[in-house]
Amino acid sequence: MGFHVLTFMQIFSLIENERKIDIISKVPEEVALMIFSMMDKDSLVMASQVCTQWMDIILSSYKLTAQLKAAIKQFRDDKENKSSGFQKSRISLKRKRKQTECEAPRPSKKRNIRF
Repeated sequence: MGFHVLTFMQIFSLIENERKIDIISKVPEEVALMIFSMMDKDSLVMASQVCTQWMDIILSSYKLTAQLKAAIKQFRDDKENKSSGFQKSRISLKRKRKQTECEAPRPSKKRNIRF
């Protein structure tokens, strides 16, 4: 069975309604991982920055973590090649954000991933 890559916007346009319910928080983590695994690399980076719950789900998968690291590294490398005075991007896998409404009280593990 083959899967195709969906963009962040394609996925959420399928599940969007007037209230814009956070479907990721409503489904089991395994289903959320399946949704995230169908995203292209740029969409995965965007999804990882939505809230700490989404970041935790993404980082719970070795494969998604590797994809996210590679996407961020590529972004930094591309940025560095385009600008000689480049400073490191602020995209990070560190959890610095305050909690958002999409975060349910799931037990979280502190993660601090560095490149």
